[in-house]
Amino acid sequence: MTLERQSPLDGTPGNRKYVRVSCQQCSEPPCVRVCPTGAAHIDPATNIVTMDNSRCVGCKYCIAACPYNVRYINSETKVADNCDFCLKTKLANGEEPACVQACRHGALYFGDVNDPQSIISRLLRVKDTVRIRPHLGTEPSLRLRHRSERRSLIMLDFTIGLTEGVAWPWPIAVYLFLAGISGGAVAVAICVNLFRGVHLNTPIMKAATLIGFITIVLGMICLVLDLTNPLFFWRILVYYNPTSVMSIGVMALLFYIPLVFVLMCVALQQEITSVSWLKWLDPIISFFAKFRVALDWIVLILAIAICAYTGFLISALIRFPLINTAVLPALFVASGFSAGCAATKVLAAWLFGADRHGSDLHVLHAAEWPIMAVEALCL
Repeated sequence: MTLERQSPLDGTPGNRKYVRVSCQQCSEPPCVRVCPTGAAHIDPATNIVTMDNSRCVGCKYCIAACPYNVRYINSETKVADNCDFCLKTKLANGEEPACVQACRHGALYFGDVNDPQSIISRLLRVKDTVRIRPHLGTEPSLRLRHRSERRSLIMLDFTIGLTEGVAWPWPIAVYLFLAGISGGAVAVAICVNLFRGVHLNTPIMKAATLIGFITIVLGMICLVLDLTNPLFFWRILVYYNPTSVMSIGVMALLFYIPLVFVLMCVALQQEITSVSWLKWLDPIISFFAKFRVALDWIVLILAIAICAYTGFLISALIRFPLINTAVLPALFVASGFSAGCAATKVLAAWLFGADRHGSDLHVLHAAEWPIMAVEALCL
């Protein structure tokens, strides 16, 4: 819970107010919708938004998704937290929340709006109240009552500063970049093969699969290390929330990472089996090579999905109107293709001896302009 200092929009120092800002207890909480493990949930008995600490991995997605900037990482438990009206302490003992008990001026009220005889219901019938950012569709339960006649002006001023702070630090940005390169590189290489009607282990394919596997693994390392509870990352694999973009993305990654590894081994079979102590892998790789056509198509779909997933992950954050748009996934796909194409060309020419004037690199060069045009169109 924080206090927002408010003053008139004209900048005059008079009539300064302090407004309580805490969890708005939304009926349609974005934090619950995006939580990948279901740790953030609505208590079925009270309809209060609360946390299950045993499920939280500390991904901070709920903090980023909250349009009121009131969720935080608890310094003691190391998991995400929010004001739940003292659900497990005061309310469990039949008492009012601690803040209501502590307020000496009767400025805070707590009760059940479904009970027509409760003090909250009686106040709402006779007093004008306002809610913070109801246009976002979160249906906040907290109401504010102002004595001033300039309610709309005060509420406009109140929204200033609510989107301050960044929930995700630099490791997430690194992951987004690496995941884009991974999906883009693999997808571009497979598309070049499909364009030529072949499924060959060309220098482009070798470079792309190597880049795709290494970058996605490095990206996942960044994700895990950014968790406040990195040793409990397995929870995100055990607990699943079908409404969370992150949960859906994790499922895609669970298939993409091992399959792109298999495709990399198939593409680099000659290089791998040329190492004496890795010759025993030859029959295993040859077995998977029999399914090359199906493998290419499945990995292509997953690679595009990984690029788009990062866009969907961020576009779900309604607190940032600029990125809360359906165009973002398309932008991330185009950006992934652009970055992946560039990385593939460099590695293919440097490590695998691709002819810089060859047909494969010529196709990639020709594809760059349309890719960049789509990328610019989405900006």
